[in-house]
Amino acid sequence: MHGERFFGITSHVYNHLGDVERLPQSIVVSLNGGGGYPAIHHNGMWGERPAEKMQPWGNPALYLKFFEKELIPYLQTEYRANGHTTLIGVSGSAFFPLWVLHEKPQLFDFYIVHAAADILGMGLRKDSPFYESLPRRLQNYKNPKPLKIYISTADSDIGKDSRYNSNLQALQRNLEEIDNPDISSKIEIFDNGEHYGSYIQSLLGATDYYFPYKDWSARYRDIVKKPGNALKNIDNHFDKLSGKTGFEILPRADRWHSVNRLGFLVKDLARQDRAAEAVQVAERYISYQPGSPLAYKSLAEALIADHDFERAKSVLEQALSIDDNVAPQLKTQLNELLRELTEDEQIKRKIYR
Repeated sequence: MHGERFFGITSHVYNHLGDVERLPQSIVVSLNGGGGYPAIHHNGMWGERPAEKMQPWGNPALYLKFFEKELIPYLQTEYRANGHTTLIGVSGSAFFPLWVLHEKPQLFDFYIVHAAADILGMGLRKDSPFYESLPRRLQNYKNPKPLKIYISTADSDIGKDSRYNSNLQALQRNLEEIDNPDISSKIEIFDNGEHYGSYIQSLLGATDYYFPYKDWSARYRDIVKKPGNALKNIDNHFDKLSGKTGFEILPRADRWHSVNRLGFLVKDLARQDRAAEAVQVAERYISYQPGSPLAYKSLAEALIADHDFERAKSVLEQALSIDDNVAPQLKTQLNELLRELTEDEQIKRKIYR
């Protein structure tokens, strides 16, 4: 039931972080059942049990094949997905990502395992707990894309049994000894945390680890203040960011209550008497949101600032032709601006501010 329980939290956190450019805007898929697992040697981590191992649950191999052959290809075909994938497991559902890291680690780019300090002491074999078998498996990892692993837990969890903290320490030590530049990992313990209650902290910690704030806190106005063309400076910034992440990251055309967006830059550049650059930025804005009347209005205003009145009229007419998407207030503004361009010669003697 973890999939149902944590879908709302996960999707809302990632939606918010994507909106404020702390990470790429993401598709969140949550599935019940945890993916299943093969027979697990519990090694007494969940107390004494009659048998030395827990019986298999579900069909993990079939579940993994479902991800590889159906779910991930479907998302990449039906949505604007970039191929970057993250697998998250919490508490008991951590069995599946730990098993995938043994079987096919290259299927996902980022693994988040939370609240599983006890499980790390279990294993696929009695003499090989996860904190030993996982680093051994990853030692020879080869893939064009690097692999990152983030493991977190609450301090209240490791306080339940001294072995749980030992599991984490052993895993960290063994992961640090991996001689493979394509593998990186972080283990984090949350003070004053609780088993499930620290899950949001885990998502935030994983975000800071994979998408560092210093890289993702783009200040658009500072970028365009640098010497050179405004749009080229923006593209250079996001090209470098794309290189770091391994997939394409684009500047935001629009963003709620923020100056860090192309729509704001158009007006800001026009105010600075950089009208030609404002036009370039507005044209990019339209290329990202071709169905947005607001984007066309932005371009028209930039063209007015650049004294290209005839093209500005044409752009406003295009905006008004998107009838279904024009809000009444915006439609009034577009019509008024078009009227001024057509009838009022005064507008041709001023630069849009």
